[in-house]
Amino acid sequence: MVGSLSIPRCTIGLTRPFTGRVSKQDIQHELNVDMSHIQSCIDILNANDSRQYLTVHDELLSRNYMDRLSTDLVDFIESKWCVSIEDICAQFQLPSDFILAQLEDHSAIYSFNAHHFYTRDYQTLMLAKLRGYLRATTHPTPIKKVFEAIQCNPALGKRLLDMAKKDIPGQVVGKDEETAMYIPNLYQEHQRSKLVDEWYSFGYICKLHYSPSLTA
Repeated sequence: MVGSLSIPRCTIGLTRPFTGRVSKQDIQHELNVDMSHIQSCIDILNANDSRQYLTVHDELLSRNYMDRLSTDLVDFIESKWCVSIEDICAQFQLPSDFILAQLEDHSAIYSFNAHHFYTRDYQTLMLAKLRGYLRATTHPTPIKKVFEAIQCNPALGKRLLDMAKKDIPGQVVGKDEETAMYIPNLYQEHQRSKLVDEWYSFGYICKLHYSPSLTA
């Protein structure tokens, strides 16, 4: 017997090394026994020590495997910087609710909508790109276009805007993601200068030339 799961009164033998993860179907195929016998052994395993083995759908996971999985999940996300829950599930062949439970306590991994996960380095990179783009902008620009330009998910972008608002040379007008605009301070100063010049040159101001929010 190459690998086995053993406790008193119950042994599941395998013809290949037990890596800490095995499906009930594989056990049944290798041993050619009824599934009810396999399930009975699994129940005994869980009753003996609920922390030693965990049943996830049709698979049995050992505590050692769970410990390795926790590290592997973080390593995988760090290698991608930002990755969807669908891609994580496909990589590890595990359900999303189980993956989410494993990641919720990791301080180095962030999520912006429970469907995407990213690292602290990715957050730092995107924050730098956002600040750089806004500092280089000289005219009113829809926030939606800003996120598209730096290839940032809008949910994450909104969070980054909150982090950057104290040190960007402008302001965000509007709360709706579809209509919010970034107004650079330089643009507002230029508009005010034009307003003053027009007043002194002609004695009146044509409001059609200016945004109400800029002429106040």
